[in-house]
Amino acid sequence: MQTDRMRPVRTITDAGIPCLVWGEDALALAHCVPTVFFDLQVIVPDDQVEAATLAILDAHPYYQRSSTPSPHWLEYKLIDPAEPYCFVNSTTLRLVSPPGHVPRDDDPTTILIHPQSHFYLDVRDHRRSLSLSPPLPLPYANIRFPTIAAMLDAYIAAYLDLPLGYYHYRYSHRVRTCISYLCLYSPVMRAYPRILPNGDLEPGHASVRESLSPENRQYFELYNRHTLGGSWIDMVKDQRDIMEKMGRVTYIFNV
Repeated sequence: MQTDRMRPVRTITDAGIPCLVWGEDALALAHCVPTVFFDLQVIVPDDQVEAATLAILDAHPYYQRSSTPSPHWLEYKLIDPAEPYCFVNSTTLRLVSPPGHVPRDDDPTTILIHPQSHFYLDVRDHRRSLSLSPPLPLPYANIRFPTIAAMLDAYIAAYLDLPLGYYHYRYSHRVRTCISYLCLYSPVMRAYPRILPNGDLEPGHASVRESLSPENRQYFELYNRHTLGGSWIDMVKDQRDIMEKMGRVTYIFNV
């Protein structure tokens, strides 16, 4: 099943395009999160989105480019009847059944290819990614998965500095869910209680906190202490205060 899911990603890496597996595949395969697989998500450098798309289309003719967004990432209709899509610069590929081809049971039905800027990532930085070979076979050794710190940093940053420039409720809800799953199920953070009698985070959570970018550590700690207070805007302002003290003042989302 894993190799079937990863075949399109292997095609990208075999073409020499740096990438990271993202979403549920990264949560489950790299971090032991018990989740259902939905869209296969792959992150590539911004200038390589089209090249990655063509590599898959050339090697796997049973996928076609789609102009219809993935329904998992449309805004809730009650929030905005227009249901805007949250991945405006990503490519969507859908599994089709051309004559003579029978899809495998574990072929991804939808592939999303994202530009790395959406997640504030550098997919070329192998210090923040890992290989799963083994247990994946050796030909899959070049496929990279984000470390837990890289995933948490990207999700916290995307939640507090929204890439779209406005609050997309469904996107934000899914980002918070991924943060929750990592904190609940990742083997390094399964210890309970999370807070020791002396008031410190238990060692697993504390080690993850220290591996995060400095501006994201406060959110992570308050989240795990169940002490996130105030509104979402308050959390954004708190993080920006930290970033400004670090000399980082470039924001996408305007408060």
